This record gives sequence, structure tokens and C-alpha cells, in this order.
Amino acid sequence: MSMHNKTAGDVYAAAKELNRRGQLRALEPLLEHPLITVRQRAARYCLPVATEAAIAVLESVAAVKEFPESSEAMLTLTYWSGGYYCAFPDDLSRVRA
Repeated sequence: MSMHNKTAGDVYAAAKELNRRGQLRALEPLLEHPLITVRQRAARYCLPVATEAAIAVLESVAAVKEFPESSEAMLTLTYWSGGYYCAFPDDLSRVRA
């Protein structure tokens, strides 16, 4: 779990930089990655730029019931469908309403 948490921070920083550059689409190929963690995290950040594909990936990850990826996928889908999605919580001005 400690490795999961460390890598989550690294992935967040990379995705945030891609977002700053307007290049989140660079993560799209990762939606088909063999590792569930990679797919889940890529889908989370691709929601604004590849919505249908990202939702499909998040739904498939949620269905696997593999902790913590499935719970994170379900939470992301809940926020997205409820209009509270924010990929980068330290920038709440980007919350999708």
C-alpha cells in the first residue's frame, strides 16, 4: 500500500503537468495498459478529453472488485456523474459542474 500511495503522487504530478500543457490526451494509450492501476489512473485523468473511453475503463475496473483500484474507479464515476469531478483537487476552480 505504501508503494501504491507513493506512485499515486508521482502519477498525479505527471498528469497535472500534462494538464497544464493541454496534453492530457497523451495518457489515452494507457487506457489499454495491461495493469489495472495504470488503466484506472489514466482513465481518471482522461475523463475531460476522452470521456466515453475513460468511462468504459472506469466501469470495467470498478467491476473487477480489486482494491483499491475498483473503489477509486467507482468514486471517480460517482463524482463525474454527480457533477463534482475534479482531477486535480488542489485546483478546485476546475470542478466540472
